[in-house]
Amino acid sequence: TRRGMGVRESFRFLGTHFFSCLGFGASITFLFSIPFLAAFALPVAVVGGTLLFARATGSKELPRLK
Repeated sequence: TRRGMGVRESFRFLGTHFFSCLGFGASITFLFSIPFLAAFALPVAVVGGTLLFARATGSKELPRLK
């Protein structure tokens, strides 16, 4: 919602970039399943998800907050 995307646009993004989102989610799930790595997985997930969205939409820089 911060980027002005609704639920439909979010699901459309997931459908368009299904395999990228699936691979990212699977790797982050694996990191969360290991107790010691779970402490480091949350910041990695936030940064990785932001970069995945920015690069998938073709942004040359990270989106700015409104």
